[in-house]
Amino acid sequence: MLTDKYLRGFIPYHCGMSTEMITPGRTSVYRSDVPFLKIRDLAINIGDTPVLHAVSLSVRPGEVVGLLGPNGAGKTTTMAAALGLLPKRSGETRLFDQDPSIAGPAIRRRVGILPDRHGFYDWMTALDYLTLFANLYGSPLTPQTATDLLDRVGLAPHRRQPIGAFSHGMRQRLGLARALVPIPKLLLLDERTNGLDPQGRRTIHDILVSLALQGVGILLCTHLLDDVERLCHRIALIVEGRTVAEGKIEELLHTHAFDRRFRLRLGMTP
Repeated sequence: MLTDKYLRGFIPYHCGMSTEMITPGRTSVYRSDVPFLKIRDLAINIGDTPVLHAVSLSVRPGEVVGLLGPNGAGKTTTMAAALGLLPKRSGETRLFDQDPSIAGPAIRRRVGILPDRHGFYDWMTALDYLTLFANLYGSPLTPQTATDLLDRVGLAPHRRQPIGAFSHGMRQRLGLARALVPIPKLLLLDERTNGLDPQGRRTIHDILVSLALQGVGILLCTHLLDDVERLCHRIALIVEGRTVAEGKIEELLHTHAFDRRFRLRLGMTP
């Protein structure tokens, strides 16, 4: 089955792993059965091409949900659909219990978004960059508040440097700071820890766990199993535009009976 095939591909070595590694050590007091984001049986075309066929997932307050799947599965399209940016063929999307295609900007202001491709202006300083986006959100920042945001992602010492001098990892952290500008209730993050060194990834992990404990819901699209282990309460696995598995990792492992571990050794023919 596709479910078994891709679960084996993404989480083959979780068997026997303690749940402390999979689920953050503390549980948010903001947990609720009412999701910030709920997608049910969503189908979407881009032009004449069907991209999503039957995607379902939810994100509740204080919950980190990992969105997994192979390249081209429809993960980024799912995030765009969650914001009501794409017309749906069928199914339902509820963002803060409203239809985002109708409520539009009013509810999107409560969402922090960091897409796979995000624009930086190399001639701007990090401080000016956050100030610009705060103004676009209609929530101007004082220089001190912007500095505090940069400090949260470890960039305060570089706040007056031009972004053109930033490394890839520094840009990733600046992008997260930008997503936090509107003080979001929900974060949509697409591949946000790629390219970070271990310390940078740990910093981002700590920030996301802290946000979840404060009641922020997080949908995290990632290919990195370390992100899944350390952060995610649940995962949703998408394959070929369909949700093939959703739930807690330990429950999925039990359901699909992964009771074996494998080692693959590659060699060269002399």
